[in-house]
Formats: sequence, C-alpha cells, structure tokens
Amino acid sequence: MPVPWAAAGAATGSATGSALGRRPSWLLVAVLLVVAVGAGFGVGAWIWAGQVEKVYPPGYHALTPEQYDKCSRQVVVYFSGTDPDPVMRAAAAQLRDDPRFESVREETRQQAYKRFKEIFADQPDLVDTATPDTLPASVTLMARKGSTGKQVQGALRAKFPDAEVTVQNYCPEPE
Repeated sequence: MPVPWAAAGAATGSATGSALGRRPSWLLVAVLLVVAVGAGFGVGAWIWAGQVEKVYPPGYHALTPEQYDKCSRQVVVYFSGTDPDPVMRAAAAQLRDDPRFESVREETRQQAYKRFKEIFADQPDLVDTATPDTLPASVTLMARKGSTGKQVQGALRAKFPDAEVTVQNYCPEPE
C-alpha cells in the first residue's frame, strides 16, 4: 500500500516530499544519544567540581598531592647524640630495603644546619645561636601510597628506640 505523502512528493518531483517519509537512521539516533549523555556527564562534572566544600566533611578541605603526602605519608626519624651521622646513615640503608617506604632521604647535621640558616636567614640572632651540633641528623621517609605515617610510626620507634620518630598531626590549609 503506497504511503500518501510519499506519492505526493513523487508526483510533484519535490525532494522534500520524499524526505518526509523516511525514518531517521539508527546511526543518527545513536550519535545524538551519545552527545546527550556526554553533555550530561560534562555538566554534572562541572557542577560537582565547584562544590568541593560540600564533598568533604566539615573541618576537612581539599589538599594538593604534595600537601597530602607531607601531612599524612611523611615520617621523619631524628638521630641525636655525639656523632649521629653514621647511625643515621646505617638506619637509612636499612630503610631503603623496607617495602613500606617509597623514598628515603638522609640529612646530616651539617646539611640540617645549612637548611636552618636558609630558613631563618631573616633572623640573624637565631642563626647566630645555633651550631651544627645543636641540630639532629635525620631520615625523612615517604610511606607507600595506601598507607600513612601513623601506621608505620610504632614499628619505627621499636626499630630505633634511641631516635625520635615524628609524623604530622595536622594538615596545612590550602594555599
């Protein structure tokens, strides 16, 4: 049975008349559906990205990866005494083989003193009172992703009872 509008278009010779009788192709429908879904996800992500305060519970805030690493994964082991540098180096060598840590960084007393002078360069009275012997040698550790400094702190205290093992107890405000 002929479709009336198709016959009318054919009789007049109009190209628009024959196009009216066609169904939209499945490819066109699929493309429009994909574009609509993508636009929905894009708008949703855009709205969500502006609402970080609502995603984190009260009292928490978004941290950069560097801030997160420093405030939750970093552990510092301080070694004091008459000559702590060799003890610190031996501890660092042991900790390099420990799979709980992804990085181990040593700092001798002399390096700590140099950094101290750089940090407090604007306070010459304070710098004048310090000497390398007043600062400890240290090993700065970064716990592997998925763990925190607090999780390894107790084991490090047991392994190095004469050292001071510290972790951050707070996270910095975002800049």
